[in-house]
Amino acid sequence: MRTPSVPEDRIRERAYSLWQADGCPDGCANRHWQQAEAELFYDADQDIGKSTFATPPDRAANNDTPDISRRRA
Repeated sequence: MRTPSVPEDRIRERAYSLWQADGCPDGCANRHWQQAEAELFYDADQDIGKSTFATPPDRAANNDTPDISRRRA
């Protein structure tokens, strides 16, 4: 079983980008770091052809799967 590896500098850069995109708020460093980790580990996991980690919430929201619950019978 292979575990994806993401260099800490990539996580740091992504967390910084998320922080900037969020308006540079104070006190949100952990949230941005965790989101960056989740995104990058998800991407790395997909690169090795398996899905060990959960889909990050922002990616799950962009799912293009049609909602069949609203279709007429």
